[in-house]
Amino acid sequence: MSIELSTETPHIHGGAAMDKKTVGAFILEWMSGYKRPQVASRTYDLYLSQVKTHIVRHIGNIPLTELTPDDIQAMLTKMSQDGLGRTVQAVRDLLNQAMKHALRRRLLPENPVEYTTLPKRKKQVKIQSESSIGKALSISLRLSVLSVNEDEDLYPILIVLMFTGMRIGEALALPWMNVDFDNRTIYIDRAISLESTFDDAGKPIHRETIITEPKTFSSIRAIRVPAIVTDALFDWKMRQLKRVPTKKCPWQSAEELIAPGAPVFVSTRTWTNYSYSGFRSSFNRLLKRHHLDQHGITAHRFRHTFATVLLEKGINPRVVQEILGHAKITTTLGTYSHVVRELFDGAAEVMDLAYKEMQAGVYAPEKYTRDFSR
Repeated sequence: MSIELSTETPHIHGGAAMDKKTVGAFILEWMSGYKRPQVASRTYDLYLSQVKTHIVRHIGNIPLTELTPDDIQAMLTKMSQDGLGRTVQAVRDLLNQAMKHALRRRLLPENPVEYTTLPKRKKQVKIQSESSIGKALSISLRLSVLSVNEDEDLYPILIVLMFTGMRIGEALALPWMNVDFDNRTIYIDRAISLESTFDDAGKPIHRETIITEPKTFSSIRAIRVPAIVTDALFDWKMRQLKRVPTKKCPWQSAEELIAPGAPVFVSTRTWTNYSYSGFRSSFNRLLKRHHLDQHGITAHRFRHTFATVLLEKGINPRVVQEILGHAKITTTLGTYSHVVRELFDGAAEVMDLAYKEMQAGVYAPEKYTRDFSR
C-alpha cells in the first residue's frame, strides 16, 4: 500500500517556481546555506558526499513538492540491500533535517521522511582472521618499527603514536608547551584539520591545514606517558636545537623550533605543522626505506595497537576509553570487541573460582593495587 500525505495542509509558498525545484537542487542549496555553517569542514565534506551519492542519485530529479514517503522508502531499502549499514540512517537523518527546513519555510505541507522507517539491519557475525583482528600490529611488526634508526626525523613521532594512542591529527598539532617532561604527561587540546573553501554551489575548491580544537569534549585530555616517550621527545628537542638555519628557513635561530607554541613535529619542507598528506608521504617513504611497506602499516594502526596492548594486559576498558579520548565507552568496547571478549571470558573464570572459594570458606576480596606512577 502506498503512503499518501494529508491534503489538509497550510498554504504552500513558492508557486510555480517551487513546483519546478527538484529535491536535488533544494537539498544542495540547504547544505550550502544552512548545514555548512553548522559543522566542521571535514564533516561537511562527508555529508555532501552522502547527499550527492545517495539522495541526489536516487531521488534528486523528483520535484520537491511531489516527493512522497514511498520514494524515500525505496531509496532507503535499496541502500540497505546494498549493505550500506549505518550510512542508511545517516542519509535519512540528513534528508529529515532538510525536509524539516522545507516545512518551516512552508514549502511542503508535511515532512515525508516522518512516514518512513529504517530497514531492519541484519546482524552479521564477522569471522576475522588473526591478521585482521583489531588492525593491531603483530608483535614482530612492533619490534620492527621500534628498530627504526633513531636518527630518522620521524622516529620520535612513531614512538609517540605507538605508546600514547594519540590520533595522528592530535600528534601533528602537539606544541612543546603541552609536553610536561617532569610529570611525564602530554596535554591534548588541539588537532590539525583540513579547512575547505567552497564555491556558491557548496563544492570544495580549496583545502588548507589548520589547527582546531578536538572534535569532541572528551578528546581534550591529559595522559601519562611511559619514559620511552619523554626520552624520545627530549632527544628530539636536543636535535632540533642543533639545527642550523639555511637561507630558505623561515626561522633565524634553532630556539624558535622549540619555543612553547612551536609544533613538536615539523615538516622540514615548510618548517610548520605537517599536513595529513605531507606526513603520509614522509611516513610511507620511511616504511619503504626500512622494508616495512608491504605490511599495510598506517599511522592509525598504532592507535589500535596501543589500545589492544592495554586491554590485553588487563587495563579497565573505561580507563582505555579516557586515554583514547572516546566520547562513549561503546566506541571502545565495539572497536576492540575481540580483546574485550577475552576479558569477559576471564571474568567468567574468576567468578567460577570465587564461588569455589566461597564453598571452601577461603574467599577473600582482592584490592586493585595497580601502580600507575611507575
